[in-house]
This record gives sequence, structure tokens and C-alpha cells, in this order.
Amino acid sequence: MTEEHPIKPTSEQKRRHWQAHIESWQRSGLSQVAYCREHGLKQHQFTYWKKRTHKKDHDIAFVPLRCSQNLPALVNPSKICLNTPNGYTLELSGGGIRSLSDNF
Repeated sequence: MTEEHPIKPTSEQKRRHWQAHIESWQRSGLSQVAYCREHGLKQHQFTYWKKRTHKKDHDIAFVPLRCSQNLPALVNPSKICLNTPNGYTLELSGGGIRSLSDNF
């Protein structure tokens, strides 16, 4: 007698599954707890996927950076660090760009 092994869903299938539930929950007007209870979902998994899919919804945009010719004497133009409000840090130097953030 052979045992059948269920086919594991791919990460893309999981993402689509949870994205559909998140969109359905947003339209439902229910609290997350009530929605999860009604659909037999685990609250911690719902929260995880809500955060995970939300991050991917943001578009990344590049904004031109222009340096003034009149830099203060204390600024070293060969090395510049940019810190963004969401925790990214970029270091610009003569050799190129290096990410200092753990987020990449």
C-alpha cells in the first residue's frame, strides 16, 4: 500500500491565498479576530501575511540627488551617508554605493 503525499503549495500560491483573504477581510468590515474565526484561519498567520504582503505593496522610487557646489567645509564630498526614515542607510563614496542597512 502506497502512501500519498500532499503537494506543498509554492510560496507564490501561499502569497496569493493570503492576499485574497486579506482583501476579503478588508471588504468584510469584520475585525481580524472575527474574520479568522469565521474562516478557520490562525490569527498569527494572518497577521504575518498581512505584514508580509503589505511590504510588497510599496513601490520603490529613486529621487535624483543633487549636491551643491557650496558644501560646508566639514562635509567630505568623497563620502556621503543617507539615512531614510524607514531605516535604510546608503553610503555613497567614490567607489560606488554600499548598503549599510540590514533591510536589504
